[in-house]
Amino acid sequence: MSTRQIGEILAENLSLALAKTKLTRTDVASRAGISRARLSALENHNAPIRANELWEIAAILGVEPAWFYQEHLPELTATN
Repeated sequence: MSTRQIGEILAENLSLALAKTKLTRTDVASRAGISRARLSALENHNAPIRANELWEIAAILGVEPAWFYQEHLPELTATN
């Protein structure tokens, strides 16, 4: 893992997962029980994520919570 902050990696992966889903950001936020503004803050690394938010969002997006903490840059370049 690089020396980037874990929060940056999480935010990047949240953006990646949101881009891969057919759900809108509003749908994801609503299902997770958070506001659209809160989801945006998480995606832009402007707020720390709470454990319950992480678990809810992971379940909605079909990934394990740990997935958000792993670097997925090769996935991004392989799909482009």
